Amino acid sequence: MSINKIKKIGLTGLIFGFLSLTPFLYAAQDNSYLAMDKTGNKVFTAWQEDDGSIWFNKSEDKGVTFGVDVKVSEGIAGINTNPIIATDDSDNLYIIWENQATDGNSNLYFGRMPVGNSAFTTALVPIDTYLGAASNQLQPSLDVYGNGTVVISWINTNGQDGVYYAKSTDGGQSFWQITGEQIIHVDDGTGVTAQHPCIKIDVSGDNKYIVWDAEKDNKRKIFINKINSLEVRDFASDIQISDDSTSDNATKPWLAIRPESTEGDNIFVVWENEASSDTDIFFDKSTDGAIWGTDIQINDDSEPAQPQKEPRIAVDSEGNIFAAWSDFRNNDWDIYFASSIDNGATFKTNIIVNGDTGTANQDKPALYLSPDNKHFCMTWTDYRSGAGEIFFNRNSIFEDDSAYSTLVDENSGVVLTADASTAVGNTAIVIPGNDLEAPIDITITEVKCPPPLHTSTKLFDKATDFGPGGTTFKEPVTIKIPYTQADLDAAGLADPSKLQIYYYNLKTLMWEGISGSYVDTVNQLVCANVTHFSIYALGFEPDEGNNGNNPPAPSGGGGGGGGGCFIATAAYGSYDFYDVMILRLFRDKYLLTNKLGREFVKFYYRHSPPIAHFIEKDETLKAFVRMALKPLVFIAKKLLNR
Repeated sequence: MSINKIKKIGLTGLIFGFLSLTPFLYAAQDNSYLAMDKTGNKVFTAWQEDDGSIWFNKSEDKGVTFGVDVKVSEGIAGINTNPIIATDDSDNLYIIWENQATDGNSNLYFGRMPVGNSAFTTALVPIDTYLGAASNQLQPSLDVYGNGTVVISWINTNGQDGVYYAKSTDGGQSFWQITGEQIIHVDDGTGVTAQHPCIKIDVSGDNKYIVWDAEKDNKRKIFINKINSLEVRDFASDIQISDDSTSDNATKPWLAIRPESTEGDNIFVVWENEASSDTDIFFDKSTDGAIWGTDIQINDDSEPAQPQKEPRIAVDSEGNIFAAWSDFRNNDWDIYFASSIDNGATFKTNIIVNGDTGTANQDKPALYLSPDNKHFCMTWTDYRSGAGEIFFNRNSIFEDDSAYSTLVDENSGVVLTADASTAVGNTAIVIPGNDLEAPIDITITEVKCPPPLHTSTKLFDKATDFGPGGTTFKEPVTIKIPYTQADLDAAGLADPSKLQIYYYNLKTLMWEGISGSYVDTVNQLVCANVTHFSIYALGFEPDEGNNGNNPPAPSGGGGGGGGGCFIATAAYGSYDFYDVMILRLFRDKYLLTNKLGREFVKFYYRHSPPIAHFIEKDETLKAFVRMALKPLVFIAKKLLNR
C-alpha cells in the first residue's frame, strides 16, 4: 500500500469493507479494545465477558482469521472489566484492566506478554498501599512508547479522589511493585467525580497527556493536563476543552496524538456532548494542550431523539482525522464513522460501518490506526445474534505486493495489461494518445475488502483500484476487468452477460453502475469507458429468486464525480441525454454540497433503482415521467445559468 493510496483512503472518508466480520466467541462479550503491530499485519484484541473474565485473541493475517482465545484473567477472582491493550515497537504486548474483588474493593491488574510468548504474566498493581486500603482504582487507561516505556492513568475514589498517573520504563514490571514516587495526582482538584481518563504519549516520548471529564460549576466538562519530561504536572490548573456555550454536559472523552512532530495541531479529542436534551459527538484540537479552539460537531444528524455516544478518534501523520461512535439515528444503535482531511475543520458524510440492516444494536466501538498509517481496524459489541459478541472490521486493503505498476507517457497511446502472475492478472486499461497532462505511473491494485453495498446489487468480493486515485483523462479510457468461472459460481450468477462494472463514488460514498458496460464472454472480460480513476468492481442486479436473469437497472456513468440519475435515465432512455445531464449537474452543485441534499441523494440512490427498472419497460410511463421532470429540469437550468 503506497502513500498515495493512503491519502485516497482518507479522501473517501475511509473505505470500510468486510474482510472479517465474525464473532470471537459464543458467550456474551463487551468492551473490546484494539491494537496492531507496526506493519499492520498483526491485530490484537481484548474484551470482557459477562462472567467477569478478560479474554484476548490475535490475528497474524490482518484480521482475516483469528487464533485461539486466551483467558487473561485466569485464576483472578471477582469481576474483571474495562480491558485496555497496547503494543510496543518490538511487538511486546501490555494489558491493564479493572478488578472488583469479592469484598467490593476495585483494583487494577496489569499484564505483559513478551514477543514470542503465548500467554500474559499478570499481577495486581498495589496502589492501595499508597492511596488507602479502602480506595478504589477504576477506568484504567494505558499507552506505550518505544520498547518498554509504559504509562497508565486511572480514577481513584473512596479516599484520595481524582485522576492519577504512573510510569514504568521496564516494560511495566515495576507496576507490580509500584512505589509512591511513581504515583502522580494529575487533576488540580477543582472538579469533582472525575471519570473516563484517556492517556497518550506524544511523539517525543517526553509528554504524557491525560483527558477526563469532571463536574464543575454544576455541569460535566472535559479537562486535560500534561505530565512533562520531569514527571511532574505541567499545567498548574487543568485546561478546560469543552465550550460552556455549546455544552450542558460533556463526558467520555477520547484522545489522539498526531504521530509526528509538527508546528500544527497535534492533540485531538472527541467526547459525548449534551446540549438541550440532545447528545452529539463533538471534537476539538490543540497544538500543545494549553489552547483549544471552538468545539465542532462531527455527526451530521441532530435529532434530539436520535442520540450519539461512545466516540473514538485516531489521527495519521498527515493530520487526517478518523472518528467512530455509537449512533441511534436509525432507531437502533449502529456504528458510524466520519473522517476529516482538513485538520478537523469539516467532517465528511457519516457512514454506517456495521453490515447489519435489522433492528439489533451495535455499540461500544474501538478503533486503531497502525503506526505506519496504512491500516485501520475497528471492533464493537454486536447483538444481531442475541447475546453480545465482538465483531471486527477494517478498511479496504491495498497491498504493495499485489499492485501492477508501469510508467505511461503523456503522448503515446498504450494498452496496459497486468501480468497474469499478479493478483490483478489480465486486468487492462486502454489509454488513447495525448490523453494525459504529464507522464504518470499507472497502478492496478487488488482491493481485498471493497466498501459494502446497501442495495440489492451484488458485487464480487474483490475490487480493483486504478491509480493514482483521482487521475482524470481528456478523453475516456477503457478499463477491462477479468472474471473467472469461480467468480461466477461464488456469486451465484449463471449468465456472465449480466455483469456490469460499478465504481465507488467519492461524493456519495456509494457504488454506482457505469452506463455502457459490456461483457467479452470469450476472453472473460467486462469493459467500460471511464474518465477518471477510482475503485471499480464487478456486480450485477439479481432477479428475485433467479440471479442474473434480469438486466441491470439503469445506472449512472463513471465519468467525473456524477452518475446515478436512475429514474431520469430510464425515462429518457440514455444517460447522456441533455436533460439528464442537467439534472446531474444540479445534483453535484446544489444537492451534494449540503447536508440535507446529501441525505436526499443517499435516499434516492437506495430506493430509485427498482422504480427505474419498472419505468424502462413502459413507453407510456416513460413519457409521463419526462413530463413530470420538465419543471425540475427548467428550474435546474435557471439555477445553473445564474
